[in-house]
Amino acid sequence: MIAAITQTCEIPLVVGGGIETPEAVASRVEAGAGFIVVGNAIEKRTEDGTYVAELAAAAHVALAHPLARAQ
Repeated sequence: MIAAITQTCEIPLVVGGGIETPEAVASRVEAGAGFIVVGNAIEKRTEDGTYVAELAAAAHVALAHPLARAQ
């Protein structure tokens, strides 16, 4: 669904809901999401910030993937 929408829409797509793992972040970014919303997932975690760093790293790795945003 994300890929289909981003192929027909020229503005960045905001995707959220149920995204709680680095793998979920990466898959949404690879599909074409411009922004990822992970608010509730972050609120549930109380450790030292490594979780947020893992989510951000997954997005950056996905963007570096040669197939990311291929149209």
